[in-house]
Amino acid sequence: MIKKYFTEEFSKSPNDIIPFHAYRVLAIVFTIGTHILDSYRNIIKNTYLINLDENMLFCMDLLFFVSAYFITLPLLKNDLNSREIKAFFFKRLIRIIPTFYISIIIYWYFVYQEFHKFSKIILETQAQEIILIYQILEQKLKYVWGDFLFISNYMPVRIVNIGWAVSAIFHFYVIIPFLVFIVKKFFNSYRVYIWVFLYILFTFIRFYHYYYEITLYKIYFMTHTRFDSFVMGILFAEFHVYYEKHQNKIQIPDYIRYFLSIFLITNLFLILLGDYWQIPVMRYFLRYNWFNLIVFLMGVYFFVFKNVKDHFIQFFSFPFYVPLSKISYSVFIFHEYIIVLINKNSSILFKSNMNDLKIVSNALMAIFLSIIFGWIFYLLFEKPFLMIKSKSKATR
Repeated sequence: MIKKYFTEEFSKSPNDIIPFHAYRVLAIVFTIGTHILDSYRNIIKNTYLINLDENMLFCMDLLFFVSAYFITLPLLKNDLNSREIKAFFFKRLIRIIPTFYISIIIYWYFVYQEFHKFSKIILETQAQEIILIYQILEQKLKYVWGDFLFISNYMPVRIVNIGWAVSAIFHFYVIIPFLVFIVKKFFNSYRVYIWVFLYILFTFIRFYHYYYEITLYKIYFMTHTRFDSFVMGILFAEFHVYYEKHQNKIQIPDYIRYFLSIFLITNLFLILLGDYWQIPVMRYFLRYNWFNLIVFLMGVYFFVFKNVKDHFIQFFSFPFYVPLSKISYSVFIFHEYIIVLINKNSSILFKSNMNDLKIVSNALMAIFLSIIFGWIFYLLFEKPFLMIKSKSKATR
């Protein structure tokens, strides 16, 4: 029993789709990478490293896509009734709320300690940098209720910096069962058209924010400007349903597979290493749609050519993606503390002569340590609640 508790995540179930576990793992790795590279942004010299730092922001859209796909698929396949909706909310809420609340308390404690330390320092100095840090910490403590209510997207500051993404996913969880129920009940024959309309609508909302310059900083963080990534996940769930019914009729020539694989690989390199982010309309608006389209097409590729063992599919099919994917939520929630420790130990913020190789090694160290400690946090904080969810499912 004890052995199973520590090793259960390493087993692969027959229903696991490894490329989608890979999506989740890559999203978390890119999140950690971009957060630690941001710490060194002013001293990075390599152009491609700067581009990578900017472009890895698509990691959250990848996570939103995967979340929407996994959540929506069973809702599309099953008949929705009050019992199913209650079960949906129970499973989803127990999946994200307890661990997130624990993280808020832990991060609050460290923020409070820092605030207490700076409240003493500020009596001895009137340096503007110290005053600014003190004010930010004070604001974080003041608005901690926004984190607990999953509305930190709309607050000036937050205790858990990645809480904006958790809030966005939470909002999606609240809306999606009712949205699917309405669409299936009244527009079942036109579901795809409804999703496409919503995708265009949320894209337009982001464009509206960009065009009228409504706080460009908020475009990245506010829920309603990123909802098209979730809708693309819904569209892929619809593709999954369609493909299961018609896969025997779908025959695609090899030359199309070769062309599609080259197209996808080329776009992935451009997405990660290109300097398109320097164009404002791309940085704040169109790049999200580009990411969504490529991720969708990659998913189609993995489904249609799942029996083909080419290098592209094999890269997204390594078995180690499965356990890393299962602990990814805890890694995601707690990785910022690891980054803070690395930054403090290396004094990176105060060494302008830090070279790019050292920066990359620190980033790799942050990823490795975040995974190790994320697994420990998963076993301590997240898994006990997942076991409660499993027992509840077994008793129904």
